[in-house]
Amino acid sequence: MMQRGCRAYALATASAADSTMVSLEAGDGPAADAPPSTAGHHPAAIELHLFVPAGDGTHGSFLQEDDGLTFAARDGARYRTTFAVARRGDRVTLSAEVDGDGYPEFAREAFVLVVHGAAPATVTVDGEARALRDGRVAIANAGTGFAAEFGM
Repeated sequence: MMQRGCRAYALATASAADSTMVSLEAGDGPAADAPPSTAGHHPAAIELHLFVPAGDGTHGSFLQEDDGLTFAARDGARYRTTFAVARRGDRVTLSAEVDGDGYPEFAREAFVLVVHGAAPATVTVDGEARALRDGRVAIANAGTGFAAEFGM
């Protein structure tokens, strides 16, 4: 989440080789360039850029993944991941809850969490401490919820 005044936003991008960016806004942040359609766009990994909020509070956003062609998502053929980033003093948590039944083209195998505004040595993901490399940590994920936490 990136602090802009009192508001925050997060960005999720596909792999570095893919320039498609999905904006997950929870405030007045600038919208990222979105593709005209997500048809045929089913990345194996999605980067979650977490910008540590400047002060205590909770900020939310979501990412919806579906076939990009039909309205089947209305009937549950999707994964909608709702994110909450909370800062309490020097602790930051990221929680993700998932709704939906999935869809045949779904290909994501991981989120890659990229932390900005802090330099933690480790992030605890679902109770397991994981080392960051260059401010990044991979979170194996194929459409399930998770919880991550780190200190500043």
